[in-house]
Amino acid sequence: MFATRDIPAGELIAIEHPALILPAASLPEEAYNEIGLQLPYRRRTELMAMANSRTTEECPSPVEGIVRTNALALQLKFPKSMANDGLDSKLYGGVYPLLNRCNHR
Repeated sequence: MFATRDIPAGELIAIEHPALILPAASLPEEAYNEIGLQLPYRRRTELMAMANSRTTEECPSPVEGIVRTNALALQLKFPKSMANDGLDSKLYGGVYPLLNRCNHR
């Protein structure tokens, strides 16, 4: 992706919904495989075309390898409980087939 004009700081240049949002913690291999199979065909094809820099020993599931190679950290906030007004923050990873391929300088 290349800019053809100056882009002011804070300007929105792209919107993409993630193909996957997963907890930052590891999941069993079978869970990654099932998650990949549950995606619509087009999204699964986009996901499986992404880079996977992990070995099969490190990540036996190709989906896990793709997630661990490409996911961007997301900190999502959820209500702690119905009785508590505070928010509980959890760390997730989001995989974006287009935006994960963008580099910056």
